[in-house]
Amino acid sequence: MHCIKAWQLPDAQCGPSPVDMEALTDVDIVSFPIQTVAELELKYPQILRMENQVLTECWQEQWELKRIRYEYNTLERYRWFCKKYPGASGKLKNKHIASFLDMTPPTLSNVRRQLAEELAEEE
Repeated sequence: MHCIKAWQLPDAQCGPSPVDMEALTDVDIVSFPIQTVAELELKYPQILRMENQVLTECWQEQWELKRIRYEYNTLERYRWFCKKYPGASGKLKNKHIASFLDMTPPTLSNVRRQLAEELAEEE
């Protein structure tokens, strides 16, 4: 769900990463020594352009999430989540979805109940 780029993780020579990450689904992580990446950036400038593109995409995702959290009410946030990440609500625990959307699990349960009632009324 979050933009995590493993190539940004420090290697063992730099010490442990200052950020802890937990995957909520199965993932593959690839790590490269930072010195190797720096050498490749000098040799192949397109790698640096690719890194800049990925960082820009991550920034845009973070900005969108921040905007959604501040501008949308809880129901709108959950609807946005369902549209942005179809199928994720069936795979993730409520506490993770609630945390991602900056609400409590009981609030998320209320939102889901409200949405179910709205859908039932439409039928």
